[in-house]
Amino acid sequence: MRINQLLIINDIANSKSITRSSERLYISTSNISQAISSLEEELNIKIFTRSRAGLIPTIPGKEIINKSTEIMEKIEELTQIAIQHSDNQISNLAISSEWSIASDVTSQIINVTNRYENFNITVNEGGTSQVRNEVLSKMSDFGIISVPRSYKESNKYLTNTYLFESPMVALVGKNSELALKETLTLSDIVNHPIASLESIQQNHPEVSEYLEKQGKLLLFSTTSPNIRNLLVSQRNAVGFDSEFSVSKNPYIQNGDIIVKRIVSEIAIPKRAFYLIKLKQINLSGAAQEFFDELQNHYTNDIKN
Repeated sequence: MRINQLLIINDIANSKSITRSSERLYISTSNISQAISSLEEELNIKIFTRSRAGLIPTIPGKEIINKSTEIMEKIEELTQIAIQHSDNQISNLAISSEWSIASDVTSQIINVTNRYENFNITVNEGGTSQVRNEVLSKMSDFGIISVPRSYKESNKYLTNTYLFESPMVALVGKNSELALKETLTLSDIVNHPIASLESIQQNHPEVSEYLEKQGKLLLFSTTSPNIRNLLVSQRNAVGFDSEFSVSKNPYIQNGDIIVKRIVSEIAIPKRAFYLIKLKQINLSGAAQEFFDELQNHYTNDIKN
């Protein structure tokens, strides 16, 4: 039994839909179904049943969900007790960061580490879905994500703090015919394959919808920035990123990938960066200082 399974059944009890919970938790529908099935198999009971209204808890399922809520509350109490008694011991802080900002986050937290002794920091790097899952599962104290500016947090367990936003740009290989253009429109891009980090439908919904309407969306989805960069630089694919993030991309620094401003036929929201954490959690003094340091840097030092 895992904490993530308890989070999932609690959310589905409210949403009554695997699809809606998938969108709220940023977990694939197949992984949610697998988590429920494995928990039901482990407990040897049926937790949910299907109806016209959606997924409804069974009678024993309601008891399991109520107990899972109590367990989550007790886990939080244990966390707070540990925080209160950890001042004179080695403290641990885990931060999850979206790929495009991870290196910058690391350089910022170094400015704070010198003020503390006996302090261990772990920075996990991944996609937005991974960052959210690690925060929800308490693998990380807090995280930093990048999402469309139109994004609204729907997960009741998370709170987000806005940092800054950055325009979206297109990435093309230096040998691509698109590299010769000063700017790009979506019409220019439509005949080229798209190399997307994670889901283009979630990360760039407006672009995805436009390209799908043209009937020519050839998509490569990956969770690896390096594979995305290889597809763009060597396979004539087009990628998307925030203007803030591209300065850290080694393929752009060495000239293999060219950045192009998008002059779009449709409104494309900027990429917004947020700090996220569990609503009920109180960070330790040092962890809160790291959180505040990052918030202060990105809200005051980065020009929107």
